[in-house]
Amino acid sequence: MSSLFLLNSLSFLGYALAFLWLCLRLQGKRPAGEGVLSRFTWFGLAGLLVHALTLKNSLFHTAGIDLGFYHALSLWGWFIGILLLVMLPFAAIENLGLVVFPLLGVGVLLDGLFDSHHIMTTSTGFHMVLHVVISILAYSCLALAVAQGVMLGIQDRFLHRKRINALTQSFPPLQEMENGLFRLISAGFVLLSLSLLTGFVFVENLFAQHLVHKTVFSIVAWLVFGGLLWARWHHGLRGRLVVRWLVVGFVMLMLSYLGSKLVLEVILHH
Repeated sequence: MSSLFLLNSLSFLGYALAFLWLCLRLQGKRPAGEGVLSRFTWFGLAGLLVHALTLKNSLFHTAGIDLGFYHALSLWGWFIGILLLVMLPFAAIENLGLVVFPLLGVGVLLDGLFDSHHIMTTSTGFHMVLHVVISILAYSCLALAVAQGVMLGIQDRFLHRKRINALTQSFPPLQEMENGLFRLISAGFVLLSLSLLTGFVFVENLFAQHLVHKTVFSIVAWLVFGGLLWARWHHGLRGRLVVRWLVVGFVMLMLSYLGSKLVLEVILHH
């Protein structure tokens, strides 16, 4: 067993413990912690710290940064986990761990089991690294928004069917969750706008054959998220329609980057 796979397994264990502890807390079988000092947070933080070690070993090489499909997926998940823990003291989004930590666990295991390579050479330049970091932050913030939307949809469905249990009772009020959702969408939209702007400024021939699909899907996603915010501000859009369009925009965004990497690197081995 390689040391990298061992680290990935330890990171998976941290995420699994965070998820299990959160399930027990939300069901009222464990006492709630105080803000960032809850045991759920410490388990998640332990997983993220070990995860950072795996990323250090898998991403950084003498030739440059390896952003192959599974490495990129793992890095994206790490950013999502960091954003979740950073935002915990400021928003009632602890329940998002029910969605986020299982996905992080799967991502880190896939990175340990499978391999693909796409080297961003050291000659790429700081401006391109900045563009990539902003893009990943945008994807991460919007991924949290989708997770929030899923939880909001679950809560809304249970309430309409009058099926109340300990889990749904532990969720914040619908209005609070909805406000948090649009804060996440707003932050993600700003970051996605910066990502597109830096792409147009720093990337040569953004509409070249190998980039045109990424550009088109990203612009479509940007229009969907922008339309959601406009409809919220001007028409008070809310409810299941918000969640549906949020998922549509996020799928477009994933097709723009991870979808193309999956086809080229994993399926076509290009």
